[in-house]
Amino acid sequence: MGVIERGVFSDMTSRQPMPLAIPPAMVKELRHLLASAISDAKAYDVPGLCRRLNLADGDEQEAFSSKYKYAQKRLVEVSAEQVVASARQLAAEEQHFELSEQLAKIDELNGPAVTILTRRRLIALFEGRPLAREIDDIELIRSLWPIGSMRAPHPSDEATLEDYLHRHTIRNDDLTQRDVLETLGLLSCSRAHLFKFLAAVTAPDAFSGNEQVELAGKIDGLLRHDGYTLALAGRISGSPILRCAAGADRIAGGCEHLRNARRFRPDAGARALDHGYGAARLGTGGRDHIGTHPARRRLQMDPRSGGRDLAGG
Repeated sequence: MGVIERGVFSDMTSRQPMPLAIPPAMVKELRHLLASAISDAKAYDVPGLCRRLNLADGDEQEAFSSKYKYAQKRLVEVSAEQVVASARQLAAEEQHFELSEQLAKIDELNGPAVTILTRRRLIALFEGRPLAREIDDIELIRSLWPIGSMRAPHPSDEATLEDYLHRHTIRNDDLTQRDVLETLGLLSCSRAHLFKFLAAVTAPDAFSGNEQVELAGKIDGLLRHDGYTLALAGRISGSPILRCAAGADRIAGGCEHLRNARRFRPDAGARALDHGYGAARLGTGGRDHIGTHPARRRLQMDPRSGGRDLAGG
């Protein structure tokens, strides 16, 4: 298997069966997010974009007056099903993180939730430790959230969430890991995005060797309470790539032995994959062929400083 992709927007808009009933508050929020996404277009393109999304026609003069109101007026006239269909079409063509997240949450109404309690326990696994050792935390975060365009939390003097994290984790180091993850929205994000985060922090370019195995085992143990598991999806250069899957009891082998693992052996992972087993077989003794790097400080390198270490001040 090739290198696993961790793009911000991939796998977030795949078509799912329409829920029997979408809560009105979710439909209202989807209308708002879709109108906002449409308003990102040039005013003279908005009427044509709305037509393409199967919304009512209009003229450029109305769009020039207010792009958002132009789109919102047409969205309130159509059914929830049409709003969802139009949102899916736009999200498939353009990158709109919040719109894609709302679509994912609507899709997930059909399945069991990962509870707030489980999410808090998952966040607690990273208290006092980095999100990754093989790469800097900020690199992992950028691969999952468009922090350069996300707003900083209120009240804050920073324009973007990236500026906010830079100030409070690099220059001042006054945010805990829990603060960072809750600010990123891990307590309320879609299940799909949570699973992307868990796949990223257990990937071989985040942690390797025993540390990867032990972290994956702890995550798996927490997910099982909500009916999910961390399963083997493939391997790269002999190292396991893990994914979250539904139905813990249906995964042959699961991660039962992973929680007790002390050594990682790449050939054991290959045999597990060949037999359709989960990540359980990845830690059954043998020599660690990867090793670990010394621990780095969280978000230690300032990308704007040409690599200068600003962690201390």
